[in-house]
Amino acid sequence: MRPRKARPAPIRWVPLMTAAGLAFTAGFGVAGATFHYLGNRAPEPQTELAPPQAAAIPVAAPAELEPAALFAQPGPSAGAPAVQVALTADAPTDGPGIWALTNLDQSSLVAEAAPELLLPPEDEVLEVEVEKGDTLIDILQRAGAVGSEAQAAIAALKGVYDPRQLRAGARVSVALESGDETSPLQGLTIPIAFAQELKVDRDEAGGFSARTVELTLDREDVLAGGTISGSLYDSARAAGMPAETIMRFVKLLSWDVDFQRDLKEGDRFEVIYDRLSTPDGREARYDDISFARLVNGERDFILYRFEREDGSRAWYDANGKSVRKSLLRTPIDGARLSSGFGMRRHPVLGYSRMHKGTDFAAPTGTPIYAAGDGVIEMRGRNRGYGNYIRIRHNAEYATAYGHMSRFAKQLKVGSKVRQGEVIGYVGTTGLSTGPHLHYEVLHRGAQINPMSVKQNVAEELSGKELARFKAERDRLDALRRQLAAPAQVAQN
Repeated sequence: MRPRKARPAPIRWVPLMTAAGLAFTAGFGVAGATFHYLGNRAPEPQTELAPPQAAAIPVAAPAELEPAALFAQPGPSAGAPAVQVALTADAPTDGPGIWALTNLDQSSLVAEAAPELLLPPEDEVLEVEVEKGDTLIDILQRAGAVGSEAQAAIAALKGVYDPRQLRAGARVSVALESGDETSPLQGLTIPIAFAQELKVDRDEAGGFSARTVELTLDREDVLAGGTISGSLYDSARAAGMPAETIMRFVKLLSWDVDFQRDLKEGDRFEVIYDRLSTPDGREARYDDISFARLVNGERDFILYRFEREDGSRAWYDANGKSVRKSLLRTPIDGARLSSGFGMRRHPVLGYSRMHKGTDFAAPTGTPIYAAGDGVIEMRGRNRGYGNYIRIRHNAEYATAYGHMSRFAKQLKVGSKVRQGEVIGYVGTTGLSTGPHLHYEVLHRGAQINPMSVKQNVAEELSGKELARFKAERDRLDALRRQLAAPAQVAQN
């Protein structure tokens, strides 16, 4: 009996979707090509099969298939043949399965990188907080910088910045090249002052260079106000006013108001001040006052900041009269009135006698200011006054300051001083039971009550300066109403 002829293994057709997926995964746009898979089959030695003749099934590529992210796929050109994919039996029976590309049109192999992958890699910026005992090399290595590059960056600071000035709590920004396993250092930023940064960057030679950068600060007008309950300081702090702004406010009105005795419960205050902040909003400082108001009983003090033509700033009332008077009522900040002018029992001598000045209790070292412009006519030890300074202001008036711990170093007899200039510091020298300032006003050589001195206005605007001031006054009044409006709406 003749043996039956072995039937050939059936041809398996691979769906185009699989081949198209492989083509896109490989990153090629294929036109006019045939894929052949040379696969493993069980050996059939009885018969050799010839390759199929034009048995492939043409299948059009699916239009909805999206190109891969890495490459842009060109669309099929007009008249291009469809991609043909067939499983053939011409591979070695004992070899691995292989996909083969035939009839490939080389002109269709167009691969274009996506635009974002052509850009240089972005730097990764890390913020490292300076810990106690940290050195700059510690900070850079903790961020991932290579030791040799960290040393080179630090060397670039020579003559520009001393890394030992780093303070615990500061934040150093370290830039490393993103995606690089060795994380090459690209630069760093060190805050060195409120409005200054030190930047270290790569230079053209591949090394590092350092430079100081002045920050552009954001400026904001802030309105704070309220009613006095307890103390002005506590009430102003409760209204959100910074401590340094409160001190400016007190000093601004100290020509007209005795903050120890004049203020009462229910008095009202308003202040507009400048808030300066870094671009990232991390740090803020409070600059000068531009508007101040204090309603003290029946008295209503309203003051405006004005920049004169010479660039100097001063404060004026609504009529353009300077708030600055000939003498300060209280030549010290934040002090408590501990003893007034008049008869009293002396705390050291033990008997009653005339107290010819005003005492302000304050901690040792508190700055003492010149009450007015003048010339120092006495400086040194003066019996029960201890360390003592006397300033001649004009032919009629002088002021004296006693019990100082020390004098301002730059001053001596004959030195000219300006109102508000520091002349010494609170102490307890001489006949004193505790640190305080003894302050006297002398009229033609005789001590008088400092609180009864008639104050003269130091300056009054006129002409063009007065017209410029009025325009600024109107602007500040409008700004006050604008800033107050949201708070009023919230209250309603």
